[in-house]
Amino acid sequence: MSSNRVLSPVFLLRKREALLIEAIILGCLVPSIYSAYTDATKRYLYDYITIPIFLAGLIYSIYTSNWMNIVTAVVVFAIFMIFALKGGIAGGDVKFTTALAIWFGYPSIIYLIAIASMLAFVFGSIMLFKKGLFTKRMVPFFKGIYYRFMYGVNVIPENKLPENEEISDEAVPFGTFLVIGAWLVYLLQSGVIA
Repeated sequence: MSSNRVLSPVFLLRKREALLIEAIILGCLVPSIYSAYTDATKRYLYDYITIPIFLAGLIYSIYTSNWMNIVTAVVVFAIFMIFALKGGIAGGDVKFTTALAIWFGYPSIIYLIAIASMLAFVFGSIMLFKKGLFTKRMVPFFKGIYYRFMYGVNVIPENKLPENEEISDEAVPFGTFLVIGAWLVYLLQSGVIA
């Protein structure tokens, strides 16, 4: 009888971990594949996918009393909204990153965003190189970073997104890279990739 009491918390822990794995796969990762596809092909993240991912994560966070994930999502939303207001990121990316943040929480969302940003940078650099715009765009950018850190002078050129609904041919599908980052972080943390 006493051995059942000792094994019971372990069983419950495994059951909770299994529930988390199923929830994150069904509630977040599988639906996000469609978002990766639409962002890669149309440069658009649809709300009818993003909002259910967010709501499922919110419900799961409330159900499991994981308030830190909710706080993390609010912070991520605020930071990315600042980027959006400055014209450097689109609103779909803000909402989608927030939806991922409520599932992954802190610090996993930081790893996810770092992976996505690195992949997006490489992709964007390759696209600029193919279009013959790499030197035109990157040299002023890196010079601006150098002057900013060495002399405190802000001379980084601001390339804002178009104000209308037109999508620039230089746009990087950041949502696609967020999905790749989400899958990588999930697989690394679950031990599938060692």
